[in-house]
Amino acid sequence: MEDGTAKKTTAWATLPSRKTISTKYSVQPKMRSSTIISPTGNYLTACPMQKYSSRVRTVGTDLSRWPLGDTTPHTLYLTGGGLLSSRLPDDNATPSTYTSNPARPVPYNANAWHKRKAEYMVADQRFASYRPDVLTYSTPVLDKALTVAGPVKVKLWAATTSTDADFIVKLIDVQPDSSRLAGYQMLVRFDVLRARFRNSMEKPSPLVPGKAEEMTLELNDIAHTFMPGHRLMVQVQSSCFPLVDLNPQKFVDIYHCTKADFQKADITILQDRMHPSCIILPVINRTAVQ
Repeated sequence: MEDGTAKKTTAWATLPSRKTISTKYSVQPKMRSSTIISPTGNYLTACPMQKYSSRVRTVGTDLSRWPLGDTTPHTLYLTGGGLLSSRLPDDNATPSTYTSNPARPVPYNANAWHKRKAEYMVADQRFASYRPDVLTYSTPVLDKALTVAGPVKVKLWAATTSTDADFIVKLIDVQPDSSRLAGYQMLVRFDVLRARFRNSMEKPSPLVPGKAEEMTLELNDIAHTFMPGHRLMVQVQSSCFPLVDLNPQKFVDIYHCTKADFQKADITILQDRMHPSCIILPVINRTAVQ
């Protein structure tokens, strides 16, 4: 695996009727979305090609190499106006701040389930975008298909009033207003960085309140096409309960902390030219972005 190659593997498209393709990934019925690949770690799990006919476009690709060799990293910057832009931000661009409160965490899903269901992996994220403790950024409407294949990297310049924080970043596909699912914000991928582990998993360290630091995280590999008329969205938040355990937002032993250790924190995401918070997408070269 060191040379970036893997066993011959298969990508498959969203099925219109089957509930799941694997135990890890569910599919949304009749969505004009994209190809989903089932990764294990950084490599793909071999699975049979799916062939079917439906109102959803059939997409199937045999892969002999992963990551693909014909991708180019494309950077989209987070801006103060809630825009994802390929242009570097201004020198004096204003930051965005939200208050994270462990007593009122952002739920991982809009619906109250007695047990976790796989559907949350493609669930509508509008419930989160309405919250004041979630930052939302999006591109203009795409005029061309945008295919992203491989690991997605995120760099956040952040400062907080606390000594620890979680940074949860979601990549989302927004359905067009003309669609039957108008405005649906389909989750494509998300991941979390607990700031105490930003430099080392073996040697956690506290944040310095008020000090801006760059937080880097890598989302698991994807293979997804954002269709013309859609928008690409990124959400940033500091809780995803109960999928991610609550962070007291204080540099303490979480497994032995008390209720008194849990505290509110103001989280600031910097987005100026000296502190360019961004998401880096591995774009297949035959597609283009605005």
